[in-house]
Amino acid sequence: MLINNAGESQSGPFEELPAEAIERLFRTNVFGPVRLSQLVLPGMRARRRGRIIMVGSMLGSFPLAHRSSYSAAKAALRTFATAARQELSPFGVWVSTVEPGSIATGIGLRRTKYLEEGSPYTQDVTTMLEHLDANERGGIPAAKVAATIVDAIIAPRPREFYAVGSRAPLPFLLGRALPRELMSKIVAAQHGLKR
Repeated sequence: MLINNAGESQSGPFEELPAEAIERLFRTNVFGPVRLSQLVLPGMRARRRGRIIMVGSMLGSFPLAHRSSYSAAKAALRTFATAARQELSPFGVWVSTVEPGSIATGIGLRRTKYLEEGSPYTQDVTTMLEHLDANERGGIPAAKVAATIVDAIIAPRPREFYAVGSRAPLPFLLGRALPRELMSKIVAAQHGLKR
């Protein structure tokens, strides 16, 4: 089994994100997990058994302002996993994505933040980060996400997708029933932003 959990949390206005920061984020959050998965696949396929878990984020499904690079990376990871699962399941290799919501890990203290001095986005970014950090402090314990990952590993036929935390699976049910624009407004409101 392979659990791809490493990642960088990044925030900043789309307009102000340095190209090198976006590239670094994608190397860590997308290209690293993809390459590691490619390296273990020949052995898994030969044994006709394997599990690969991509740890994403609900922001991959429900993007948030000033988190564009992070949301995009997590969406890319989920899409790689979904397509790879279709290719690999005939060989007994199951790829699943676990998308956690807010988790109390202290990641907000390690998040890379980009905001230019005098930026017109300062108030919006500050408000979003305050709400994001508060959501994370009040989030589910990491052990709950770990238990979900274990469930995906031991299941005879793991699901393609697991959502945990942030009142999951409610956001995904609403995401299917409500217009996308309304879901974007709901996500923004959860982070103190008016859209």
